[in-house]
This record gives sequence, structure tokens and C-alpha cells, in this order.
Amino acid sequence: MYTTSLPPPLVGMALEALKVMREEGWRREKLWRNTRMFREGVKRLGLRVLGETPIVPVVVGDDRKVMEFSRRLLERGIYVQGIRPPTVPEGTSRLRFSISALHTDEDIGRALEALEDVGREMGIL
Repeated sequence: MYTTSLPPPLVGMALEALKVMREEGWRREKLWRNTRMFREGVKRLGLRVLGETPIVPVVVGDDRKVMEFSRRLLERGIYVQGIRPPTVPEGTSRLRFSISALHTDEDIGRALEALEDVGREMGIL
């Protein structure tokens, strides 16, 4: 009767997602382990990290540099979005990493290595 209700397939997917959350707690544990590992690695590089979620903003500051940083990381196989004003305040442009439970230790290590290499090349580190 009304068009504002969710389509049945979306409701089914939401219910299945809740079931997975209840029954597969290892996914949540792995997500937070990966998040901690990545955040600690970024901080060891001397970069500024914001928040405390699996979406990890790494502040670069300069609008052009963040987009160049993003492009160079992509050349190394690391997909990360550069976020700049007006999405974020002026002077706080950042790389926005999204960590997942499916990332391996090797994936995280490779991302941190690329972040360090590009950061040094660009004179950010």
C-alpha cells in the first residue's frame, strides 16, 4: 500500500546479517584486531590518525597532496580515497582507509609499507 517500506529482499538480508553477527563473533574480533594493527602501524610512522573505528582517517592536510598520495598508493595496489574540503574542514584533508575482517596480516603489512614508501617519497614522513 505504501512505498516507504523496505523491499522483502532487503529485510531478508538484514535478518541474515544479524544472524551472522550473533553466530560468527570471530568476524568482529578479527575486524577489531586488524583495525588496531593498522592504526598502531600508522601511528608508528608518525602520521596523525583520527577516530577509533575500522574507517581509519589518516590526516595529510594539503588538498593536492592527499589526492597525489591516494593516486600513488593506487599505483601500488592500495585503494584508498583522498577526502578533501568541503567534505572535511580546510587543512584536514585525509586518506580514508576502510579496514575489514577479511584483510590478512600480509594485506595490512603491505598497506603500511606502501604508506611509508609513498609518504617518504612525497616528503610527508
